[in-house]
Amino acid sequence: MVLVALVACGDQLPPLQGIDVESGARLKARWTFYADGSREPELGGTFYDAELHTDCTLDTWGDGLRRCIPTAQEALFTNAECTELIGASDGIDKPGFFILREVVGGFTKQTHIYYAGAPTTRPTTVYQRVDGVCTGAQSAPFDFTYFAIAGEAGIAAVTDGELVIDDERISLFTRESEDGMFMPRGPFDRTLDASCTATRRPEGIVCGPDVGQTFYFRDPACALPATSVRAGFAPPRVRLHGSFDDCPQYLAVGAEIAGPLYQRTSTGCIVRGIPAGDRIFALDGPGDVQRLQRRVETKAGVRLQRIVLAAGETRFYDERMFDTALQTECTGELVDDAVRCVPRVSAQPRTFFTAGCAAEVHVAERSRLQCEQPSYLRAFIDSRLVFYPLAEPVTTPLFSLDSGACAPADIPATIEILTLGAPKQITDFVGGHVAAER
Repeated sequence: MVLVALVACGDQLPPLQGIDVESGARLKARWTFYADGSREPELGGTFYDAELHTDCTLDTWGDGLRRCIPTAQEALFTNAECTELIGASDGIDKPGFFILREVVGGFTKQTHIYYAGAPTTRPTTVYQRVDGVCTGAQSAPFDFTYFAIAGEAGIAAVTDGELVIDDERISLFTRESEDGMFMPRGPFDRTLDASCTATRRPEGIVCGPDVGQTFYFRDPACALPATSVRAGFAPPRVRLHGSFDDCPQYLAVGAEIAGPLYQRTSTGCIVRGIPAGDRIFALDGPGDVQRLQRRVETKAGVRLQRIVLAAGETRFYDERMFDTALQTECTGELVDDAVRCVPRVSAQPRTFFTAGCAAEVHVAERSRLQCEQPSYLRAFIDSRLVFYPLAEPVTTPLFSLDSGACAPADIPATIEILTLGAPKQITDFVGGHVAAER
């Protein structure tokens, strides 16, 4: 389903607000609630069902719809006509629900959810319904606990759609239910016909299309990039080319060409075979990817601020937040049984030596070619996670034992060696917990 929101001339969306998650009367969104009063939504497929009073997860139901299904044990038929049911619990003392699965056309489908009743005795035989026929009589398992069925439960349907704002190039995939739940799930590039992700690059933030990555070239010097496309598939308009260590580039897919393909390795440029039927295309020049504007919200009284990304009138929230105290972007991560908003990108730890290799020097290594330059080094000290701020470049000579003898360290020009600031303990980052709205 495609929804189109038209913005009239002179009208504007709120200047610093993205399109946000809204809970419904029944399906409640889950959020990470941080200790400073900020929050960010969980954009997965789990909700709280206020009618059933339990969490539920999206899955395909027997009628083909996506429905929010609570955790449930198996419901089984107990008579040869498949008209009587019992709940079979595998290791759960107090199950809340039982789910009936039937085989239709060779596929197992979820068809009914039932409330759990009182404990009952084990039946002798259980049955399964296959293509409407009651069959498969077998002995009921002895190691299950059995419960009566206490009536059928209704489960909420959820519809996936697309929100197009003022015919902008970037639209938003959405998820909504009849009770009013609404969730923007991520951007979609209508020009490239591909979902895309906010990607940090040297030139700024782009909506990087999910079009796959290639390392191929079309010449024996490995200078002219190319890509292969699987048989039966249309070529994308752009392709990501190069190594992640060297900040791969989005390049335009050009004309179809003859092989062979080449790949750069540590020993040189070598010919690479491709599966029969695959086609080869030249990659020519920068690809047309959508630039995104970035703004940090300024909500009063909170340390963590949400980040709004915009492409024209389409505005949505980034998966990262901005820590105003540490002046860095962060993402929620479960650490020691609590969610902490910690830096996402890390430099690499390195150990060198002073002259004569008399003493160790602990530093951070950062590639100048990385798409996104980290500002922290992530490390474990005595089994504790700490983050070292990256400080000034090292200016004193460094030595290494890599050759077996103490010698000046061979540091490529593309690598930057940085000193480390005072470590930040995990408690220095804002903590929180995940819960559903009530």
